[in-house]
Amino acid sequence: MLPPTQRLTRDDAETAHNWLLAAMSILESRRHLRLLLSNGQSEPDARLTQTLLDGVVFPSPFGIAAGFDKNATMVQALDAILQPGFVEVGTVTMQAQLGNARPRVVVIPRHGVFDAMGFPGDGIDVVLKRIEQLKFVRMPIGLNIGTMKSTPAQSSATECAALVRTTATLWLEHGLPDYYVMNVSSPNTPGLAALQKFEPLNEIVAAIVDELDSFSAGDPALRHRLLVKVGPELDRQDIESTVEIVVEHDIGGVVATNSTTIGLSNARKEGDGAYSGPAF
Repeated sequence: MLPPTQRLTRDDAETAHNWLLAAMSILESRRHLRLLLSNGQSEPDARLTQTLLDGVVFPSPFGIAAGFDKNATMVQALDAILQPGFVEVGTVTMQAQLGNARPRVVVIPRHGVFDAMGFPGDGIDVVLKRIEQLKFVRMPIGLNIGTMKSTPAQSSATECAALVRTTATLWLEHGLPDYYVMNVSSPNTPGLAALQKFEPLNEIVAAIVDELDSFSAGDPALRHRLLVKVGPELDRQDIESTVEIVVEHDIGGVVATNSTTIGLSNARKEGDGAYSGPAF
């Protein structure tokens, strides 16, 4: 028999996540509760600490990947409860958007999760204001960005550069975000995965690097904090092309990998979602 929560959310698992968001928002707004929780925790083992991406200190390699806290609404709460090695916010888009129609998250018993959310979120301006207001956070904060569902492929580089440009003041005044991730591989937005091909990806990375260099006065440390999130479906040629782009533009590397369409029905439409979890 399924536990009560699973029974109530089996047709739309996003409901369970929304319950969590509501609970975490209470903790996020009450510093005394966060201090109470965090004071009872031991310090992370120093052996787990790594300094990566030209100066970013990660207290642990175990963190919160993008997709869990899409809008930076529970960063401090997560820090108080879990002491994660990082929290990666997003995927964040230029404007607020609803994403795909619900239900769009389904739990596959004993296997994983099927996700077709499609970048729902509050938009970059709202998210950056929340990040700016964070206090006493003990781990790096990453910003995962992506293009709007309505953005044509030929405008992707321009939009990605504009997204990064909006972070200039936050970075100059507060040193945040600690790193950037360009999501070009989500299977939940039609046409997005095609941006992993050499020409569009090269154009996007070049545009973002130009922006980072412009507000870091050419300091290469900031471009070293740019990562590209790739999908598991890439063939050898695409993998080699991605590595070539990383090396050519002197950026930090890649995030491997996004969710996958491998093993799903060929009848599915592009953008209909993908699977995350152990192999079937």
